[in-house]
Amino acid sequence: MESKEWYYRLGDQTFMVSTEPQLVSHDFIQTSFSDPVMSSENLRIMLDNSCLLSLYLKSRDHLPPSKLTAESPAAPLQPPCSFTQIGMARLVTDYMTLAFLTDVFVVPEHQGKGLGKWMIQCVKEVTDAMPGLRRVMFMAKNAPQTVKFYEELLDAKMHDQERGKVVFMSRRDPEVDS
Repeated sequence: MESKEWYYRLGDQTFMVSTEPQLVSHDFIQTSFSDPVMSSENLRIMLDNSCLLSLYLKSRDHLPPSKLTAESPAAPLQPPCSFTQIGMARLVTDYMTLAFLTDVFVVPEHQGKGLGKWMIQCVKEVTDAMPGLRRVMFMAKNAPQTVKFYEELLDAKMHDQERGKVVFMSRRDPEVDS
């Protein structure tokens, strides 16, 4: 799959979702899966077999004025940008018929800004571009707001569950399931 990027501006902050594997912070993912810590080899295997949509906060690197002017006097003076990973959504997929959505989260200090919703909209765009996709499956916390969130954004349906803390949901392709 070709890498994709999306940008979202909120006040003076710019956020990016990217599927580019080279941008992924292995330290961020290790911290996110801190219990138990995954070996570097296992992390590489996991990432190689996934479509990872990483959420980043864009920031400018502030260099001292002497460094800015010494680089290239003819070039416009713009500090380089850097991206800090603050969230992710992972699709385990064959890129053709099935996708399993997992590991969806945004770090607590950036929650409540609509970033999770935006990231899921990016996930939907990725899965909508898979021509033979028959089903997107995932498990979610069995809470009314969580179920409603995925029903609205992914047109997902909750499957029969009785009093479980986690529910199994999927988005169906009406042509396949009719």
